[in-house]
Amino acid sequence: MKEIPAIELRQVSKHYNGTAALTDLTLSLEAGKIYGLLGRNGAGKTTLLSLLTTLRFPSQGTIRIFGEDPSENEGVLNRMILIREQGQFPEDLTVNKILRSAAAFYPNFDLAYGASLLQRFELNEKKRFKKLSRGMQSAVGIVVGLASRAEITLLDEPSLGLDAVARQQFYDLLLEDYSDHPRTIIFSTHLIDEVSRLFESVILLEKGTVTRMAEVEDLRSHALYLTGSEQALAPWLAGREVLHQESFGSTRVAAVYNGFTKEDRQAMQAVGIDISSIPLQQLFLYLSRKTLTERKDDQGVKEVPSHDVS
Repeated sequence: MKEIPAIELRQVSKHYNGTAALTDLTLSLEAGKIYGLLGRNGAGKTTLLSLLTTLRFPSQGTIRIFGEDPSENEGVLNRMILIREQGQFPEDLTVNKILRSAAAFYPNFDLAYGASLLQRFELNEKKRFKKLSRGMQSAVGIVVGLASRAEITLLDEPSLGLDAVARQQFYDLLLEDYSDHPRTIIFSTHLIDEVSRLFESVILLEKGTVTRMAEVEDLRSHALYLTGSEQALAPWLAGREVLHQESFGSTRVAAVYNGFTKEDRQAMQAVGIDISSIPLQQLFLYLSRKTLTERKDDQGVKEVPSHDVS
């Protein structure tokens, strides 16, 4: 018997005053995986997460969570949680009351675990939310998101307010609790290098459409930098998806997305071609630029500095 997807969208579109935020989006996400949701500002990431939790409704198409329509469906909605960087909780509530309110709604909420997380992030449970710093407000959202142990956990830039040490602590806690309590997690972020180790699959959104969805290990194994002379590289680039190329004197560097066999790699190394992996954030930038360029003129990728990360 085929397993019901945790999340399924069929030809979902969302328009705001005639402007498309999402267009004919079709996705099927299985349960018990961590997905990275990647895309530039305005790609539609926040709109997608809002549609899944019925904060907004699609202009057309269908959304199913565990095979059910989530609209006005408390049995589905209390199995999901969306944690955003801002505007998450009533400002006059204390941290303790925020946790207890969440515990009353989410059936898997672990108050004891939530209390331990408050200590880990040095949060005063008696303080009102509005009195907390931006970083502490982000930490409250993270505590609620982890302690809820919702079967679908949606994270929309949840850690932007935290410093680097607190962000790393969050990533470690997320992996630790996910290992003990598997769930479906969609993590939308711009801090790709920091969190890439968390992702099992990535979804790349551009201009409201999914341009690529793949397992992270597949992306890493298929995306390579090839460095060598132009003459040595030429036969290995023919017919392959070249994301970027640039030259440094007589040396050429090409970012290539395509599978090479073990024998291919040995043959390339034999003619002096150096092979290295492309970091996920850099790969995301190449794929994004490739998509935008193809939409403009369908003639390949513009040359850009290979280490321009924004």
